[in-house]
Amino acid sequence: LRGEKIRFAGIFRHGKAGRAGSAGGDGKIRGENQAEHVGGARDRIRDCGAARGSDGGDDEISEICFAVRLTEKKRGVAAAAKIGYPVLVRPSYVLSGAAMNVCSNQEELERFLKLAANVSQKHPVVVSQFIEHAKEVEMDAVADHGEIVMYAISEHIEFAGVHSGDATIQFPAQKLYVETVRRIKRISKQIAKELNISGPFNIQYLAKGNEIKVIECNLRASRSFPFVSKVLKINFIELATRVMLGLPVEKPNKNEFDLDYVGIKASQFSFNRLQKADPVLGVDMASTGEVGCLGDDVSEAVLTSMLAVGQRVPEKNILLSTGTPKQKVAMLDAAKMLAAKGYNLFATG
Repeated sequence: LRGEKIRFAGIFRHGKAGRAGSAGGDGKIRGENQAEHVGGARDRIRDCGAARGSDGGDDEISEICFAVRLTEKKRGVAAAAKIGYPVLVRPSYVLSGAAMNVCSNQEELERFLKLAANVSQKHPVVVSQFIEHAKEVEMDAVADHGEIVMYAISEHIEFAGVHSGDATIQFPAQKLYVETVRRIKRISKQIAKELNISGPFNIQYLAKGNEIKVIECNLRASRSFPFVSKVLKINFIELATRVMLGLPVEKPNKNEFDLDYVGIKASQFSFNRLQKADPVLGVDMASTGEVGCLGDDVSEAVLTSMLAVGQRVPEKNILLSTGTPKQKVAMLDAAKMLAAKGYNLFATG
């Protein structure tokens, strides 16, 4: 468990770092005796969807989330075969998803591992199961001595696999099962309690059906903190600052169910300004800015946000680049609606 970041859906790490107390502005955990505190909390957090394990060698294996921490390139292919394709391969200690990659087969994996020239004990590579067609859900919250004071649950519109800095986020969440929300709230409370968090934190979840997994817990304010604060009209950072200063804090008597509008956070890209840029989103962050927009419903908020980041409504012709046969079938109803509106449609094969 590192001071800067706690990963559950990857490898569950432990080592030097101090008691999980107040979170500073640099995201590091403040306090003393963290190794002892977290060591005791580790097994209890297993019930929240986290695990650790070992195959007896230098590589560590997560039992629930199917991840292997590699220190030798040659073990990568064997690890991926054990986990099952597709896999997410990521070097340790990277920001914004830099150098991460999703590999669908052995050939892609071998090609990527050759690029990871510094696979060693000091620079391990984590290979983990990549869950397809799953939702990504964000929990932004402020806690005081392990008790959550305020929280906001938002939902990514894109499937998990697009970096959260590039994803389109809707708040309040619009298409989550009630049971999924209930589980997210319960697990978040457990994590905050076991780590005795005082300050802001963000937890990212994978949700598929009603099964959820913790991706990571960051003990700092996330990029979605200002967004949910403005949509809810509650200043999360002010609450977190009061907590970290030891000042009294009252739980706000308001939540997302009181809102009669929807907020959308959309990302802005500069692909058209960069020569030979590939305008396809993935685990690497590519956006250069973002906007927040409100609407009476999701459709209005999404349209407003797309126009705000520089997109435009086509006047006559539309090119559809739809990908796999399954994606083409999913696009049929929308294509029929566009054709009925008089648009000329052109599509890839």
